[in-house]
Amino acid sequence: IMEPFKEHVPAYYFSCYRENGHFRLAKMADCPPNTPEGIDGLVALLKTEGKLALKASAGTHGDGFYCLSYENGAVHINGKPSDEQELKDLLESFKSFYVITEYIDNMHPFLKSIYPKSVNTVRVMVVNPHGYDPKILQTYMRIGSEKTGYTDNVGYGGVCAMIDMENGELYQPEQLSEHRYVPCPNHPDTGTPIAGALPNWDLVRTRILDIARYLCELESLGFDVAITDDGFRILEINIHQDLHKVAAFTDEMNDFFRRKIKDKQRVYGIK
Repeated sequence: IMEPFKEHVPAYYFSCYRENGHFRLAKMADCPPNTPEGIDGLVALLKTEGKLALKASAGTHGDGFYCLSYENGAVHINGKPSDEQELKDLLESFKSFYVITEYIDNMHPFLKSIYPKSVNTVRVMVVNPHGYDPKILQTYMRIGSEKTGYTDNVGYGGVCAMIDMENGELYQPEQLSEHRYVPCPNHPDTGTPIAGALPNWDLVRTRILDIARYLCELESLGFDVAITDDGFRILEINIHQDLHKVAAFTDEMNDFFRRKIKDKQRVYGIK
């Protein structure tokens, strides 16, 4: 689907699923053609790439995300030494559809300076009610921490900062504490100030709107964007967009959802 914007999408190497009760590990479009089948092929690719991302095809909060790496002659899962059998056992334990993709390891140095161990993603909330006039309604950034591991989940101890939609400036950095957001001007682990303008911001805004026009059937899109040293990658597009974490619902945002409620009431005869 995203072939016209391939430079903004990670490479997809394998799909992992169950078919008629049997485990399947199938090569996807970006897998090098000479890669062997099955777990041997995955390990061979891991040795070549160094790191791969293993994640559920659908889910929330980064649950089920694994960083696969090959270091010092051994397979590692989330930084812990493992082996091929443990990796196979992990894959076969999954009950849902998983994908194995390129690991975004070229996060922009500005973001690495804040926290380097997770891919710190930008959520871009877009609505496109007519199919041709998408608009960005809100943007914010999630930053990982020692508590979140390889993810940037705010609910598990990460940091959230709002982003000025016009210039990409970070502001209002916060962290959850006892179910309340409290100010967090410096990263809790690195001490780096959470401030400054995001790199490649004009490119992100322009291309995200181009993609929303291209995906014209979708009215509400929550892009998760990783800003890299050469541009950006879209890790996924979300449905519900973590609306419970949105700090401020604007009139425009509220009007969009009110219209959707009225549409559902009309279609389903709800009074």
